[in-house]
Amino acid sequence: KWVDAEKAFQSAIEAMVDSPNGKFWYELGAVQSEQGSADGVPTAEKEAAFRKSISSYQEALKLNPKLYKAHYRTAVLHEKLDEPEQADVEYRKTIELKPTFSPAFVNLGNMYIDYGFANVAMVVLQTGTQVNDTDARMWNGLGRAHLSLNQPKEAVDAFTKAKAIDPDMVDVLFGLGMAYAEMRKRK
Repeated sequence: KWVDAEKAFQSAIEAMVDSPNGKFWYELGAVQSEQGSADGVPTAEKEAAFRKSISSYQEALKLNPKLYKAHYRTAVLHEKLDEPEQADVEYRKTIELKPTFSPAFVNLGNMYIDYGFANVAMVVLQTGTQVNDTDARMWNGLGRAHLSLNQPKEAVDAFTKAKAIDPDMVDVLFGLGMAYAEMRKRK
């Protein structure tokens, strides 16, 4: 049970007052986040759990500022709370600390697409593919950005690269279909 896990981590943190441990705060944040993400959780409780989780991650970062996954998870929570500016800061901090951590590039790029800034997403995801050109999600995001910018040929290229990496990724197959359909409409 998540509630029991939360209590256990809180007890561990209290027991280590003289020698605080960022890992415990990080794990507490993860448990609190899971509580908010559970099916059927009312919106107000979900938001409260996410905010508690962010606070726990911030405590972890006070003890270990280089804990890139705490920045990443904080970014994800800010995005879920519809706080894109804060999410942007945390995704970028994650990338700064761990430039090879593809999920930060992917999520940041997809967030920009979702908020209507595909041109910014393009820059983020192109940079990401230079760092890690074997991540299908990165290429899929780049394909989405191209499609959003009415560049279906470039979208096909990006989706094709994603498909070569993960031939069964449904989002890639859908995106590839949409890009080909868009190219067909233009003929």
